[in-house]
Amino acid sequence: MARAILAIWIGAFLAAGCTALQAPPEPWSDGAPVVVRDRSALPDCGWETVRSDGDANVPGRRCLWSAYQEHRPAEFVTTQWSIEGDPITSIYRVLPGGAVEVFIDSTHDAWSARTWLHLACPDLVSVDVSSGQPAFGPGSDCIETTIR
Repeated sequence: MARAILAIWIGAFLAAGCTALQAPPEPWSDGAPVVVRDRSALPDCGWETVRSDGDANVPGRRCLWSAYQEHRPAEFVTTQWSIEGDPITSIYRVLPGGAVEVFIDSTHDAWSARTWLHLACPDLVSVDVSSGQPAFGPGSDCIETTIR
């Protein structure tokens, strides 16, 4: 009976778009600033590595967007490539109460300042994209801090 309940719970959890059973990769673990490495744990919506339109983790994106709309804490990690082909990783975090913070790692982007940024935002905005995948980004009222 306990196994059946556990299987139902896991199935419902995964169907909701959350992937707590799979930790997001953190290739920046050793080189990340302390504030990133020591950030508080939040419910995990998963991660994605987007090289083309078909690579998006749609359930993970839906999980984060739903958490944001419901003011529930959550985290989602996305790595996307610049036009020049360099990876840029963003850690989206919905904090308790609904505020948003985003850590952006552009240390591997040869055409950037090669820094970590922290955005403290009152909100996320929905971004309309032609691919139809859930898309969001930081709102316009973010406070930006260069970490290093």
